[in-house]
Amino acid sequence: MNPWIAYIVGPVPLKVMTLFIFCLLVTSSGNCYSYRGNEEDVKSSSKTMLVEADKLFDKKQYQEAIELLLEIETRTKESEPGYYMKSLLKLANCYRNTSNYTRALDYFFRLIEAEQTVEADTLTVKAFVGIAGIFSTLGNYDQAHDYFLKAILKQEEAEDMEGLKNSYYNLGHMFFYFKKSYQEALTYFKKAAAIEIPGQEGYLSFVMIAALGPTYEKIGDLEAALTYNEEAYDIASRLSEDEGRDMALGYALQNLGTTSLEKSELEKAKSNLISSIEYFQVAKHETGKVISLNYLGEVYIRTGELRKAIDAFNSSLELSLKKRIKHQELISLNGLAEAYELSGKHQAAVEFLKKGRSLKDSLESAETLEQLSNRKAEFQLIRKERELDGIRREKELVEKNLVLRKKMDWIYMGLLFVAAIFFTYFVYSFRRQIRSNRLLAEKNAEIGRQKNVLEDQNAQIELQNQKLEHANSELTQFAYVASHDLKEPLRTISSFSKLIKDRYEDQFDSFASESFGFIISAVDRMKMLLDDLLAYSRIDRQEAELDSLNTGLVLNDVISNLTGKTREVNATIDVNFENMPVVKGIRTHFTQLFQNIISNGIKFKKEGVDPLVVIDCQEEEKYMKFSIKDNGIGIPEEAKNKIFEMFTRLNNKHRYTGTGIGLATCKKIVDFYKGHIWVESAEGEGSTFFIKLPKNGSPSSN
Repeated sequence: MNPWIAYIVGPVPLKVMTLFIFCLLVTSSGNCYSYRGNEEDVKSSSKTMLVEADKLFDKKQYQEAIELLLEIETRTKESEPGYYMKSLLKLANCYRNTSNYTRALDYFFRLIEAEQTVEADTLTVKAFVGIAGIFSTLGNYDQAHDYFLKAILKQEEAEDMEGLKNSYYNLGHMFFYFKKSYQEALTYFKKAAAIEIPGQEGYLSFVMIAALGPTYEKIGDLEAALTYNEEAYDIASRLSEDEGRDMALGYALQNLGTTSLEKSELEKAKSNLISSIEYFQVAKHETGKVISLNYLGEVYIRTGELRKAIDAFNSSLELSLKKRIKHQELISLNGLAEAYELSGKHQAAVEFLKKGRSLKDSLESAETLEQLSNRKAEFQLIRKERELDGIRREKELVEKNLVLRKKMDWIYMGLLFVAAIFFTYFVYSFRRQIRSNRLLAEKNAEIGRQKNVLEDQNAQIELQNQKLEHANSELTQFAYVASHDLKEPLRTISSFSKLIKDRYEDQFDSFASESFGFIISAVDRMKMLLDDLLAYSRIDRQEAELDSLNTGLVLNDVISNLTGKTREVNATIDVNFENMPVVKGIRTHFTQLFQNIISNGIKFKKEGVDPLVVIDCQEEEKYMKFSIKDNGIGIPEEAKNKIFEMFTRLNNKHRYTGTGIGLATCKKIVDFYKGHIWVESAEGEGSTFFIKLPKNGSPSSN
């Protein structure tokens, strides 16, 4: 039978199914072609709308452009990433030009976060530049600098020399006009000018060179400023009318005029500024004309041509009011006030001065409101950046989770195998653990007993420390009271002994006279001992506030105090005052410290040798190291550590007076300031005492 006949007369379900599949294929094919057609129509429509939005943007009809771009954004977000990212960039620039910086930054950041396309890097660079420009306008120069650098890094990677040139110029512009950091501006303007782009020698080249002249003028290098201004003039004169020759010549001559004005070459300044005004007139560039008129008015004032100065400032004022250039209007008003004052028309000068002050107040109020608005916008920007950081982190987390999920399947299989091994090991370990726990419990019980014993010992040590501290306190108090209260009876003994000796000395025999001499001498030594003991006990009882002490002045006082001693033995005290530092301390402490050591150097002198004491100080990393060197009898090696102890005397008390407390007092003072004192000496070869005091140390608390 023929296959077609068999099909026609065959089972109905088979025929219905075949027909259904055929219709489905045809419908799907039609839908596919329809979809492709619609997609092409959408792309064509988006492109047309974007072109229309560009035209509105060029005409500065920003609100109409925003409405059209918002529609493009909605239509292309899912289907056309290229047009979607372009719409984001255009929206950001529209909002930026209408001073809606918060919305502008919102779209710039959305562009950076958008899905990458072939053009993404170029658009991202433009977003970085836009963000930097807004931060610069808001006064957030550090963040502006960061985003300019981000743009520069991408431009260097892409070898985009034109973009790199513009980014360096924009950085220089920011440092020049906003941060007033002219040296930084000069660095970036030089980098921009150094980039040569074939085929772009016109107005762009003029702009780059023209920026260098005023920058050198601001930093005071007038010769360099003149050189670059003349080069900018040469470039401007070679431009065609279509390239903006007249406006370029106007600015070049204006810069030459201001440089001549700074150099006090007033006739050159006048000629250049008049020529610049003529070129601005031809170019119909009234802003440049206003600036040149104000500079010309300043030149006329300096040349004494007051009538011409008034005319120039009046012309500038008229144009400033027309174009609403407030800052130039203020310059014009102040210039008129000065010109009328010099002309002797004081009433007119006062009127213009009042207008200038009123305008300045309004400008400052407007700037204050703008700063408040900028602070609000900056706060919103920071919040937006944080939100974007959160989105970025969330996106990274999702990507990590996807990678992790793929790995987890393999991990689970491995875990099952490892679990079986661990289960076997667990059964084995469990039995061992039971035995270990029993042993551990026994050890813990032993440790607990030892811990209790240790705690008892610590408690006893703490009690002993408290008793020792109390005993030390009582001992210090006793030393103070004893040394203070014993002075009175000693004064009585000394006074009456001297009184008896003076009254009855002619009746004394030699034994009585000698005995009274011993009594008076012993009383004087006892008083000296008590004075030293009292000073020693009071060192760490000082409660005075620390002063900034010039140790050179302290040493000068000590030398004055020791004048009598030095004259008696013809001693010399040599101080390197240039090295003496300023320290925090109590003056009496440092006076005692230096005076005790220096007087010892004078007292313990060699026979037949005039004493010499040399004092110096060296600054170390964390310390100040004083040295006090003498040429005396020196100290035996075995006595170096004993001399700082109380009542230690190495020499005959009849030959060398003293109580043996002086160096102990010195050590206690140095310890009070958390320092260190020691001596280097050899018997018969003199001694050098060293004192190290911490730079940032503070007295020890008691």
